[in-house]
Amino acid sequence: MTYIISNANLLTNGNLQKTSLLVKKSQVVSVKKTFNKFQFMQMDLGSYLMTPSYVFFDPNLPANQPFPAMKEYFINHFILKGCTTVLTLVSISYEYELKKKVKRMKAMLAGSPIDYSLGVKLPLNLLTANLIRQCKKERIPALFIEITNMDELSTIPWGWIREAMFPYNSPLIPVFQSDCTRERNQAKIIWSQLMKQEKISFIDHELTEHEPLSLSVLKKTGIYPIKSSLHHGGEVSYNLYLNSRKFTMIEELDLFHYHNHRLLVTVHKGNVIRAGSNVFYRPGFGEEVTVKTPSYYISG
Repeated sequence: MTYIISNANLLTNGNLQKTSLLVKKSQVVSVKKTFNKFQFMQMDLGSYLMTPSYVFFDPNLPANQPFPAMKEYFINHFILKGCTTVLTLVSISYEYELKKKVKRMKAMLAGSPIDYSLGVKLPLNLLTANLIRQCKKERIPALFIEITNMDELSTIPWGWIREAMFPYNSPLIPVFQSDCTRERNQAKIIWSQLMKQEKISFIDHELTEHEPLSLSVLKKTGIYPIKSSLHHGGEVSYNLYLNSRKFTMIEELDLFHYHNHRLLVTVHKGNVIRAGSNVFYRPGFGEEVTVKTPSYYISG
């Protein structure tokens, strides 16, 4: 079925613009201001504010829980908040665990109602060129590095790491183990300086759970523009909020945190999964997001 989404107030990356989308099945065929010359059925969304559906980070998915508990978790933590993709992870302590744990997590997420992307968390001393190559083979788009002692950073052969990362370049994401705020802030500065100096693909901060990931993080991991983007050739996944005059200048995070009560509809790959208080839970509708090249859309 081909139809037109018209008069959409689309909010992306802090920019609000009036636009229309030509949709065929579950794919965006074209994006223009209007499609007046087309005779397809039109769905006027002028009364709503539209955003691409969200991507959340959740390192602790209850993927091994019984179905009722997993269903409740996915509904309350993702679907009712407009999230249709989750970045999660597996934790490894030894190199040989990687393939087995990744395979097991994918099997546990076979019944997921939303899409997912899988990262790997590992202690700093496990970061080797060989492990990087294994992660590339598994198409892991993000490596979460546990950092306990900042002095250990100087023991890593960063030149070898950089060579092993190329050309896939999954970003390294810090997980600081210190509970002291001052130490964590200092660690963040040291981490950023070192990664820039060594020309390593990285994210300079820890990821916040259960809120929309920033465009910068999505680009570096390669999840964008596969997800969280309404563009030519992309999937039809979006949220509809009841519009308000307050929304002429608003950031996505502010919309998410302060106006969630106005979120009415969530569409995932062309299918309505939430309408008002009704949730249409489809086990197994979720798929793995396969990232071909992280950081591909990062300039410079």
